[in-house]
Amino acid sequence: MDLWKFDQVLSRNDYFILLEEFDPFYNHWCFTKSEYKGKEIRAKKNQIVPPNWGTLKKPRLGGVGDNMVFINFAERLKYLVQKTIERKVQLTRINTNIQFPLQESTFHPDGGLDSWTLILFVCKGWDPSWGGDFLCLDGDQQESVPCRPNTGVLFNASLMHRGIAPNQFALFERKTIAFTYKNLREY
Repeated sequence: MDLWKFDQVLSRNDYFILLEEFDPFYNHWCFTKSEYKGKEIRAKKNQIVPPNWGTLKKPRLGGVGDNMVFINFAERLKYLVQKTIERKVQLTRINTNIQFPLQESTFHPDGGLDSWTLILFVCKGWDPSWGGDFLCLDGDQQESVPCRPNTGVLFNASLMHRGIAPNQFALFERKTIAFTYKNLREY
């Protein structure tokens, strides 16, 4: 499986700058994120439709948005991605995720075989007993990475993955930021 884990991705100072961007005082939270957008959902008996989960509100300018702090970190972390996968890449998307207990997400890919996602856990603190793991599938193979502040996971964006919601004991919401990059064609 094309998956790498990194501890202490950012310096302490940079990590707190990124964490501050998730403060709703600076960037509004909205709970409109769903894997069912544009798809008809038919309520069937005993069918459970997952609730929408949270994200930071961004203008409809495409996948990157206009948050210069996020773009700056994405461009800096691009070099970690390039070094790891040994290919040049270009930023195509920045995605934020905020999950409270019981706000389960669904399995989804972030891109095609030529794309890579670096997800970073952005939490004030975390106890492993609160859940919130990152789960990635590759055929019959499954890999789980515990939610830990300033931990990053790099994986091929075509892999099905999801963030597991924190459980009822969590003192904080589970927050992540995902930077998706696409391979550059070498001429």
